[in-house]
Amino acid sequence: MQTNGTLVTEAVADFLQQIGLRPSVSLDGPPHVHDLMRQQAERTLEGIRRLVDRDLTPTVLVVMGPHNVWRIDEVVDFLLAMGLRRTRFNVYQSAGRAATLGQVWPSDLAEARFRLVQRVLDGDLLDANVARLLHLAASVGDPRPDDYRSCGAFHCGGGIRHVAVGPDGRLYPCDRCQAEAICELGSVGAPLEAAEVARRVAGFHGRFQLARTCLSCPARRTCHACCTAYRGSRADVTALCRASRLLQPKLESAMARIRVWVSQHPLSEFAPRRGPRPLSGRPTSAS
Repeated sequence: MQTNGTLVTEAVADFLQQIGLRPSVSLDGPPHVHDLMRQQAERTLEGIRRLVDRDLTPTVLVVMGPHNVWRIDEVVDFLLAMGLRRTRFNVYQSAGRAATLGQVWPSDLAEARFRLVQRVLDGDLLDANVARLLHLAASVGDPRPDDYRSCGAFHCGGGIRHVAVGPDGRLYPCDRCQAEAICELGSVGAPLEAAEVARRVAGFHGRFQLARTCLSCPARRTCHACCTAYRGSRADVTALCRASRLLQPKLESAMARIRVWVSQHPLSEFAPRRGPRPLSGRPTSAS
């Protein structure tokens, strides 16, 4: 479950501990950084502390945007000071609160991403998104078939490994699809049949053809501009494409170190963690 943490009261934290659910909390850095784009940082921090007190230390989702892209070390150091090592920086996309990446120079975004890579290689963070980027950068040949569709976005699991649920209960391949109302897959109460889901997901991933320059681009494997949910926005595609092409030589310069790190850190290490199981087991009758 993803939350901004502002409503994690003592009672809510007790309930989450009881059912064994460890949420992921959105936090973009220290309060003075977080509140530049979001609000109520102090309430978010209070919610995180309540979770930590109950052995539900959350993974932290960090949106990278114009409010913090030049402050990666400050953000990382703040999280480490709070004991929050498990993170998910959105190194791929500009969705949601980071949809203003057009305000960031691609060179600055590439530098911020590479600095984050360095902090992960140094052992400071356990970041799920950076881990996937490093595994893709170091891999040879095509990734597993279930990670690849005709859109060419190797890292995309939209409708394949995960779905997004909208506020009205409708299902979509990912949060960006949900925001744009692209490729509805039914609803929580009435999901589509598996064959129809597969047909729609395949159609979504194949709805645009890659440009010829993309097919031979050395940064294609780690570039999110391939995502078909983004190609309706030329500004997003341009920013992500240029940032990925600028990041690629930086990754290649550190490839020996990346390959060592990848050999020591399987992706399973970054799978979502469950909270502690309830001690009392199933509820029993009061009688």
